This record gives sequence, C-alpha cells and structure tokens, in this order.
Amino acid sequence: MSQPLNKEQKAAVTYDKGPLLVSAGPGSGKTRVIAERVKFLIEKKKLKQTQILCLTFGNAGAEAMRARLEEMKVDTTDLQISTYHSFCNNILRDYSINSAVAAGRIVKRSSFLVWGLENIDSFGFDEWFDLTKISSVSHTAVLIEKLIDGISTFKDELITPEEISQSKFRKKHKAGTHKRRVRNSRGSHCPGEIRTSCKAV
Repeated sequence: MSQPLNKEQKAAVTYDKGPLLVSAGPGSGKTRVIAERVKFLIEKKKLKQTQILCLTFGNAGAEAMRARLEEMKVDTTDLQISTYHSFCNNILRDYSINSAVAAGRIVKRSSFLVWGLENIDSFGFDEWFDLTKISSVSHTAVLIEKLIDGISTFKDELITPEEISQSKFRKKHKAGTHKRRVRNSRGSHCPGEIRTSCKAV
C-alpha cells in the first residue's frame, strides 16, 4: 500500500488557483503527484479526460504515467499522455495545411501552395510590382509556384536567407527581367536572369 501524500505533495495535487510549477528532484514522487492530480481533476473538479494533457520528455515517462493512472483505476482511454515531440508531431500532421507541413517529413508542394495563397499579403510582393494587376486566382497560384521554384533553387545552391537579404535580391525594382550577378555558395560569380516572380538560376 502506498504511503499517504506529504503536505507539499497534497498541496500540489489539490491546487486550483491557476498555473503551478512543481520543482522536485529524482525519486521525490513526481510521477505519483501528477497522477494523483489528474485523478483529482477528473473526480473532484469534474474535468473531462479530453481537457487534460500530460506531456513528458521520454517514452518511458509517458508509459510510467499511464501505468500509474491505470493502477489508480483511472480510465485513460481519452487521456492525452505522450512526449512533447509526439504531441507536437500530431498537431503538425492534423493541421498540415495550416502549418504548410505535410504528413511526411517533406513539405508537399500542394500544402506549400495553399499556404502561400493564404499568406501572399505578408510576402512584401508590393515592393516588387503592383499586385492589383494580378487578375485571377490562377495567376496568383502561378506566382506562388514560381516562388516555390525559387526557394528550391536557393536551397540547391545552398544560398541562405541571410545571404539573400544582404544581396541585390532585396533591392526594389520595376516588374520585368533584370540582369544580376549572384554569388553562389562556392564563392564564384555566375550571371543569372532574375525575374520578379522569384525564379532564379
């Protein structure tokens, strides 16, 4: 039979005045205190299981938490008990369109396109040309497609955002084709044709 909670542990379990930080060393009963608090919130405060989130740094901690709750006869069916990484990964998967992160490890082009269309006003394109002249969604989509191609080119050439921000790419210019000399990742100069669509060579 487990020992009763001490004064500090009981205070942590029953605290209900807002956020609470509990600092304790190894072997001090942290897992038990959190498990008791979950039970307290469900049984005494009538919280739903879906309103409680338990996060740990490692899988072992998450498994220990679930096991402890099950020993205490707490139904863990709808409880969210996982690691920080697993929880965040699930959010990105569930909201892949909003985050521009696809279900896999690589961002899908379609997700990137949707994200670009939704956030086009924040890209500062008005510094490059008149956005009011874009007459349709299809033309806007083409613009975002070119932007994606440009980003891919920069990544292939190992050109960093910092290098781009310090280069001639940031200078305002009129719509049309402009000749630039861009320093590539190897330190040599290569002539490139840079269009306002962000398509670069």
